[in-house]
Amino acid sequence: MKKRTNDTRIVLKTTLFLSLFFLITGSTCISPELSQSGKIVFLKSSTRSDLYLINTDGSNKKLITASTTLITSCSFSPDGSKIVFIEYNQIFTINADGSNIKQLTFGGDDKKKATFTPDGKKIVFLQYVGVSGQKDIFIIDIHGKNEKRLTNENKSMSSLSVSPDGSNIIFSGLTHGDIYRINIDGSGLKRLTFDSTTNSQIRYCSYSPDGSKIIIVKDVDPTMSQMWNICIINADGTNRIHLPTSSFVETPSFSPDGNKIVFVLGQHATREIYTMNIDGSNLKQLTDNSLADTDPSYAGKPR
Repeated sequence: MKKRTNDTRIVLKTTLFLSLFFLITGSTCISPELSQSGKIVFLKSSTRSDLYLINTDGSNKKLITASTTLITSCSFSPDGSKIVFIEYNQIFTINADGSNIKQLTFGGDDKKKATFTPDGKKIVFLQYVGVSGQKDIFIIDIHGKNEKRLTNENKSMSSLSVSPDGSNIIFSGLTHGDIYRINIDGSGLKRLTFDSTTNSQIRYCSYSPDGSKIIIVKDVDPTMSQMWNICIINADGTNRIHLPTSSFVETPSFSPDGNKIVFVLGQHATREIYTMNIDGSNLKQLTDNSLADTDPSYAGKPR
């Protein structure tokens, strides 16, 4: 009985010590996601591109890479510990602190728009498969193995997003500039929108954190280049809501809690990162410089 009492005291003392240690030092056993929560990753571009992290209020900008070429896509892993990006038209991952860069693909056709699956074990991406910008959807594991082609459409695709439960993928493109959905194994192709019937196009799509909504970018006027607006639709393509934004917007995505949207506003070198509430209110500019800032996404939320 005395030995059990002593053992209990040791456990209690150890627990108290660890609790005080974590409180004083800020350490935690679940460090990857917590260490990057409240962050946004984005690209800063001129003759080359680099990855940056920034707080959601626009403060504490931090350089992650020092590239010598153009990086064309970036997105956080679900736990916020890694970033997947495309450089030299190949897929790379890097820790969110800038360490442990790994190249996953080598050669072959050019890659575009890579994103993690919700379990963080695989990466879904677009790859050129023919002439005139034709692409299809592929999937690969985070070690660069077991690549599989999911579609055989050989059509123009411009964006993709994996559902939060990992069951399906939405993408924009094909013959018509609309949103389509496939199962994660590539089966079950279904068209969700019909904007092309009004001579319009949807150029971007991304799921909400709970999978019930999709945020899109569509043409304001099909005859005018880069005249686009942000809309939110149900996951089945119904109930479209137009947000009161400027016409020059790109790559919007939801915050992890689903209450805000981060996106690009502006043209060419004047493109900056903004956030707003999901009803279009509380517009806030996060970056302000002479270089183009693009492709933002929140930590803890895969595209």
